[in-house]
Amino acid sequence: YLSGGFSFLLIAAATTTWLPKLTGEVIDDIVIEKNEDLIRGSLTRLAVVSLASAVASGIRGTCFLIIMVKMNVRLRDKVYSAILCQEMDFFDATKTGDLSSRLSADCNKMSDQIGLNINVFLRSVVQAIGLLCFMVYSQWQLTVVTFLSVPLVTVVSRVYGSYYRTIAESVQDQQAACNAAAEEIIGSMRTVRSFGNEEREREEYRAKLDKLVALGFSQAYAYTGYMSFVSASPLLVTVAVLFYGGHMVMVGSLKPGELISFVFYQQSLSQALGSIGDVFTGLMQAAGAAEKVFDIMDRKPKIAPEGTLAPETLRGEIEFDNVSMVYSARAETIVLD
Repeated sequence: YLSGGFSFLLIAAATTTWLPKLTGEVIDDIVIEKNEDLIRGSLTRLAVVSLASAVASGIRGTCFLIIMVKMNVRLRDKVYSAILCQEMDFFDATKTGDLSSRLSADCNKMSDQIGLNINVFLRSVVQAIGLLCFMVYSQWQLTVVTFLSVPLVTVVSRVYGSYYRTIAESVQDQQAACNAAAEEIIGSMRTVRSFGNEEREREEYRAKLDKLVALGFSQAYAYTGYMSFVSASPLLVTVAVLFYGGHMVMVGSLKPGELISFVFYQQSLSQALGSIGDVFTGLMQAAGAAEKVFDIMDRKPKIAPEGTLAPETLRGEIEFDNVSMVYSARAETIVLD
């Protein structure tokens, strides 16, 4: 599925990259040549390439969706197997809600974000490379104008990505804390009810949810500033391209259809770069969930869950002599002495 998805991704990106040039040719045939045969031929090529792009995009999406499902299943299986291998002290120190959150919400977010973003990232990178080649080949002067904002956007994206990853990890931790608190109280509801402590538990749970909301607002504010900047940059670049390109058309060094094709290339390139920025944001979200998931997967149990030691004969007599025991979660409290 991966090879098939990547193959159709290349086809979809190549055909999509070709569309602005074909559109410019249609406009030149209509405005300048005014020849019905040329117009009919240009429209036919545009329709065929558009249809090929649509079909290839659909098949590409199907392949990557299947990959995403298989990744989710494999990831859950590995995390579940890693949990079952841990020693009993691990379950004393780790709340059930935390483990269930890692197994469900974090695995889902990790597989969904990675599976979806690999698809979008590969498509956007291939498309951006193709568009850039066409732009440099057709009009290198306008290409230079287009890339005036790239260094600033790159710096802002790096700063935003680092901050967003920190916030995403905090959100994952707080969600796990909310799940653990709710599961613990629901599991001991008889004790809570016997003490009439429902209102206090409700307030404590609301306090945890308020912290989650505050983190969500921080994410939203950061995303708003970043997307406003990223969205404004290509629009301002388009104005600069039209200004300089319009001058080139007026002096006769550029055809109107070529200018329109280049504007389409520039807008498509901006969309591709914007998609890469969204992928970066999604991967930062997935990184917060992935760190917790990999911590469980990579953890080695302190006591092996299985072994080969066994007595030669078993008589059923057990004697405790000078034995004491503590739980690792409460090492200061002796349980058996």
